[in-house]
Amino acid sequence: MSKKCMGKWVYKDKLYILAKNPIGKKSISLPDFFQKIVKYDSLFLMSVRDGKILEDPLKIISSVKQSLVNGQIFGTSDHILSKLDSLLWETSKCSAIKEKVLSNVYSSLIEYAQAFFIKNGAPVPSPKSIPSRLKKDFSEKIDRKAGLYSEEIINFTKEYRRKGGVIEGKNLDELMRHLSLFKELLGEAK
Repeated sequence: MSKKCMGKWVYKDKLYILAKNPIGKKSISLPDFFQKIVKYDSLFLMSVRDGKILEDPLKIISSVKQSLVNGQIFGTSDHILSKLDSLLWETSKCSAIKEKVLSNVYSSLIEYAQAFFIKNGAPVPSPKSIPSRLKKDFSEKIDRKAGLYSEEIINFTKEYRRKGGVIEGKNLDELMRHLSLFKELLGEAK
């Protein structure tokens, strides 16, 4: 998961970076990116249209590039602004859904682990100590992968909450698969 970079492209040997929190001259914020489009900055628009996209997890750069290639970005700045507003709204809606899914995966893991500890007569640990307690106290009862899966989900969620950024769908798929395997391993414990 890329924490701050929302996209990269290169044009005439110049690297452009679309970032949540721009650092230095090479990166540009999302509002500034859209401002350049609205003001019809021709050099900037050429860099998007003719440049090579290196990274674009939210498909912002590629959708703007496609609109430029198809001749859809034209007319008044109000027309362009309304299109970009709808794109921003859809992007934020998608991000909110991914955050909710991550929160549900994390909560489900914690609740399932707590139920496992209670069922086995063990004190319920804090979320961050669940992986180590599973590995230490139940190593003979469950597969060690259960501890690794819980550690991965907890660390990913903690890292995302600390740094923010973009949650990629493939990461969510992997975490949901590991949650399912985690539940299966705890369910098989005798």
